[in-house]
Amino acid sequence: MAGFAIYRYYYSYSALPQALTDHLLSVVNQFEKLKITDIDFTLIDQEAKHLTYTQLRDDLTAAGMPDPDASAVLLFEQATGFLDQPKALLNWVTIELHDREMPTQLLEIAKPSLGRWEIISNGECLVIEKKKQEWQLVSLLNCQATNAL
Repeated sequence: MAGFAIYRYYYSYSALPQALTDHLLSVVNQFEKLKITDIDFTLIDQEAKHLTYTQLRDDLTAAGMPDPDASAVLLFEQATGFLDQPKALLNWVTIELHDREMPTQLLEIAKPSLGRWEIISNGECLVIEKKKQEWQLVSLLNCQATNAL
């Protein structure tokens, strides 16, 4: 019985996150496709909308708009409406992953807690967390390990 408990622990907290890490790196390198079950839709949707708003505001500021914050708010719904569809969000995340350079020789895995892995390479960050029985991508940029540096 103890052997089974050890195996379940190893499987849940080592084998599953390692498999997701390997899969995500294969997606980054365009060898595999991302699946909707690979991501936490709610958290990634929030992050995508935040990134889109920030980019809108920055672009409007660079273009010399008198009130870039107000303009970004007005354009935000139109710019992010597509993200409410799981398939569209999945496509957005896939493009974000394809744009990253995360060579495995620079790979570092930080484990700030039992149910959280931070995959760091070449200044890029992916965060995966244990959600019920599965591990999922929860962030494209919020690594505690890189923020602490």
